[in-house]
Amino acid sequence: MKYNSLTRILDLEPTVIFPLQKDAQLRQLAWLTIARLTDAISANVQLKVNGETQPVVACDILPGENRVELLIPDLTEEGEVEVVVQVADGSELRWRGPWKPARKWKIYSVKSSHYDLGYDGRIDGMQREAANYLDLAARLCTDHDQLHDWHYHIEHLRFLRAYGRERGLVALAAFVRDYIKTGVMTLSGNSSGPHFHWMDYEQLARFSYPARREMADQHDLDLRGIAVVDNPSVSWAGYQVLAQAGFRYLLRFGQGFRSAGDPFENGLPAVAWMTGPDGKSRILTDFHDTYGEPLFLGHAGCYGAPEIAIASERLSTRLQKVERGEVRGPYPYDALIIPNYVDWEIPHEEERVLAQWRKTYAYPEIHFDYAFQALAYIEENFAAEIPVLRGDTNNNSADYTSIAPDSQGLKRRLTRLLPFAEALHALAVPHAPISLIPATARFEGHYLDLVEFDEH
Repeated sequence: MKYNSLTRILDLEPTVIFPLQKDAQLRQLAWLTIARLTDAISANVQLKVNGETQPVVACDILPGENRVELLIPDLTEEGEVEVVVQVADGSELRWRGPWKPARKWKIYSVKSSHYDLGYDGRIDGMQREAANYLDLAARLCTDHDQLHDWHYHIEHLRFLRAYGRERGLVALAAFVRDYIKTGVMTLSGNSSGPHFHWMDYEQLARFSYPARREMADQHDLDLRGIAVVDNPSVSWAGYQVLAQAGFRYLLRFGQGFRSAGDPFENGLPAVAWMTGPDGKSRILTDFHDTYGEPLFLGHAGCYGAPEIAIASERLSTRLQKVERGEVRGPYPYDALIIPNYVDWEIPHEEERVLAQWRKTYAYPEIHFDYAFQALAYIEENFAAEIPVLRGDTNNNSADYTSIAPDSQGLKRRLTRLLPFAEALHALAVPHAPISLIPATARFEGHYLDLVEFDEH
């Protein structure tokens, strides 16, 4: 053996990738980087894991940096890896270091369309588009040419109300039966996209009514998850009301720039039980600083087989940052939600690389699935690691109250007068039931108007 100043090992880098193997044994992909200063030369790479010799990998080392793929047997506890590179000129390079077990990641990509109520046009025009989106999403979910598992998340009940008004109640009932009840699509329980800090307690309670009562009474749906998207955040009282109404999971897809950058840099966990002021009502919450994070699997410039290498490298880099706590704060879990959509995004097929991914890699698993499935998985498998927090989340939309203070003040007065008027109505109904009972629906409509006024 002789020392070689022209060739040297720079690093042995772990990935989160586990390729599928013919012998069905799990092996972790690692990248060995070798640098060479002069002409190309051949070499053999000998790998030992905990003293056990692995098959030799032959490679050519070209001038510059070279990446050699090695497969590390799946470890259940920390061990040692040794690499010996035997270069054709008779020299030998060595690398030795500790090796940690790798997580078997499960990625849940959420496909949806963000609805900026009142911002992107008149309500009637947006209503027609929302119904068209649901029809298109239904075709993609059921008539997919490649995978037959494309999943669409309906961001809030405004989409469903639009569908009923545009297609009729019979068509709406059929849509719920065929796509939501079967799990082909996910329906979030939020009525629309309002900002919780603008609501008093009665309005917060009424916010939950369409999901927890109306959907149960009309469609036999038990909606337990809610998504808060874009600017709005949730008040401390809001967590208590949502939990008491029967919600179990909350996804917070926000905006990092409204939090002065990554909101998890201060060490706050991304997944936590958020408790209300009573100290016992709680809802499992997953915080994100975006709702448009690309997954690099066919919809971020990767449109064919060669790009699977790009997808694997980018996804591995992202997940390793999560493991190190550089993003998402402390994150001991092996399931991760990736919200992957933007404002008013037309549903479309986006898994050009995914079919090949599943034929090539065992992990990370990629799911286009039920939007709250990852939280249910974390709750079941990592109960002891989930922290408990209390208090407000960042009040992202507080600045909007200054846009129309007169209207905002009128709305706040109405939130107090409306419960009083409804109580008077309830007292009067026994004395004139036929004429007054229809007014009940009008009160429900007024509460819905108040919620939609608080959009964003």
